[in-house]
Amino acid sequence: YQVEHATTGEDAIQRIAAGDYDIVALDHYLASGTGLDVLQALKAIDHAPAVVYVTGAADMDIAVAALKAGAADF
Repeated sequence: YQVEHATTGEDAIQRIAAGDYDIVALDHYLASGTGLDVLQALKAIDHAPAVVYVTGAADMDIAVAALKAGAADF
């Protein structure tokens, strides 16, 4: 397997748009915004991979929002 790391949400969006990824592990808490912002942006990418949304917070509202926004799993 090959693993890459994006340092910001914007970096992740650019990498995904330009690359060919099978899956993305996306954290909720990012330095600039939240993972939900990235998840929304990924909807515009035709070849966007499945997203597994992760967070250290035990917040059901975040889980529901992520799944409604298109995350494959939480």
